[in-house]
Amino acid sequence: MKKRADLYQTTKIKLEEALVFYRKLESLKPNEDAILYGLLSIYGDLHVYDEKKYLSQVNQLKAKMKGLGLEVD
Repeated sequence: MKKRADLYQTTKIKLEEALVFYRKLESLKPNEDAILYGLLSIYGDLHVYDEKKYLSQVNQLKAKMKGLGLEVD
């Protein structure tokens, strides 16, 4: 069970590290669909760890993507 808990925490850390890079990518190319879909995936995965923290970010990103005509949900 400890190994599973360690893996769970390691996954969260790796997702948070990836999030830093995807946010930077978004700042460079804010309307790039591949970047936005990647960011949405990361937020969705992190939402499992901290619903309050990431729910608003997921919703804001979905609204932005819908505004760009991208398929979301």
